[in-house]
Amino acid sequence: PSRCDALKRCFMRVPYAPQALDNFNQFLTDIGFTLPKVPSMPNLPPALSQITQQLPSLPPQLAQLPQQISQRFSKITPQFPNQTLFSAPQFPSFPVQLSSLSQQL
Repeated sequence: PSRCDALKRCFMRVPYAPQALDNFNQFLTDIGFTLPKVPSMPNLPPALSQITQQLPSLPPQLAQLPQQISQRFSKITPQFPNQTLFSAPQFPSFPVQLSSLSQQL
């Protein structure tokens, strides 16, 4: 609303704008056109805590989601002694198995 008032004040400084606006309003009245009423802005609660109190609580599935994610990550444990969660797996016995396989051939 304050932006509309500022725009109207700026518009009214233009020469002949007030007369043009009056003529336009008179034309709308003459043809029986009524402008729709814009609803006023709702009063918002002053604090965010009041808004969150009005919201419904989370469903149980969403409330348990962070715990389920952490459980899944804890189940993904390194399978090899020198391996971390994000490192490439190391195969300590792989070269030994290859050499024994080549001797058998």
